[in-house]
Amino acid sequence: MRLRTILVHSAAAIVLALFVATQALAQGGERFSFDDIPVDDARQYYVAVGGGYLGMLGFMNFDKLNEIGDRFGLPPFEGQLFLNGGGGLISLLIVPNVRLGVYGLGGSRVIQSDVTLPEGKFRRSLRFGTSMTGAQFDYAIRLFRSVTILPGIMLGAGTYNLEYTQSQADSVGFNQIFGTDPGLNRSSRISSSHFFYYPAVNLEWAITQFVMLRAGVGYRGTAAESNWTDGSDTQVTGVSDLNANGLTLQFGVFVGLFQNQ
Repeated sequence: MRLRTILVHSAAAIVLALFVATQALAQGGERFSFDDIPVDDARQYYVAVGGGYLGMLGFMNFDKLNEIGDRFGLPPFEGQLFLNGGGGLISLLIVPNVRLGVYGLGGSRVIQSDVTLPEGKFRRSLRFGTSMTGAQFDYAIRLFRSVTILPGIMLGAGTYNLEYTQSQADSVGFNQIFGTDPGLNRSSRISSSHFFYYPAVNLEWAITQFVMLRAGVGYRGTAAESNWTDGSDTQVTGVSDLNANGLTLQFGVFVGLFQNQ
């Protein structure tokens, strides 16, 4: 999923949350009474609706990527893969304490190095990127009035992208990239799609009725990965088993209406 689409969905969720919060304030001053919710006993339900920013820090294994980078004399990938995005969430009051969320995230890591060839100085880079869009089901267990722990699972679809470039280090003309004789300038990009699963446990703190903070931990796994293809949808064979599987930390800030009493 492209970053632009992710941002559009996130913005829509935030607008929805702000509308809900505005309506709550209009109903009765600074605090909204959850007793007004039309269920048998609102206080026995976990109630939340909102949207906002979500970030993920993935501890993936870079070994396969580093094998590719070694071929081009590039330094190793190190650290973590950082994903940015957002989404919205809402309690399913017909099923007590169950919450549905829809999220989209994307991010990439790049390594690069300058090399000197007979034709001049060139810059090589290798970029690995991923995006994910999914629905998350959580079960809310309220620890305190404003603190809730939510075990759950996110399921959805995603993409992996691998891009290699070699271009003149200082500057390069358009025709040298898109012309019929690019010389030693190179640009290659392949991608694949997949389904993913992400079991996680999140801890959320409703600091007010209208602002909630999240921190959590989970594991991202990949299933049913498609063939790798290039920009012309030609299948690329012999690609290493590249994925972003691994332990993942999650954090976010949401605005909307959240139960903290």
